[in-house]
Amino acid sequence: MTLQFADEKLKGDREIVLAAVKSSGLALEFAAEKFKRDRDIALAAVTQTDFALEYVHESLMRDRAFVLSVIAQKPSALGDFVDVVHESLQCDRDIRMALCRASLLWGRGPHGFGFLGFGFES
Repeated sequence: MTLQFADEKLKGDREIVLAAVKSSGLALEFAAEKFKRDRDIALAAVTQTDFALEYVHESLMRDRAFVLSVIAQKPSALGDFVDVVHESLQCDRDIRMALCRASLLWGRGPHGFGFLGFGFES
């Protein structure tokens, strides 16, 4: 399902948008703006493809719970961690630990997500 050429009314329907991003995460680009801020829809889009992260509203990249959900569902989406996650969360211990675990599980090693330039020191 694509939203690119859909009527604006359809782009504003939550069920339609959710189905579209589950099919193609990049459909988030054409969804109504409010859905780019919707945690469930944004997470479904990013889970479908890492590239959907480009269309997720920046407010969600400041949302600790959302970032942890992305790491749990699709850690590869945060490949350029320092370019994607808001700076206020870049030193968050739980986020860093989740990324470390995910990078090891994905076989990327400790440098797999490009975030080790930031220390865990308190």
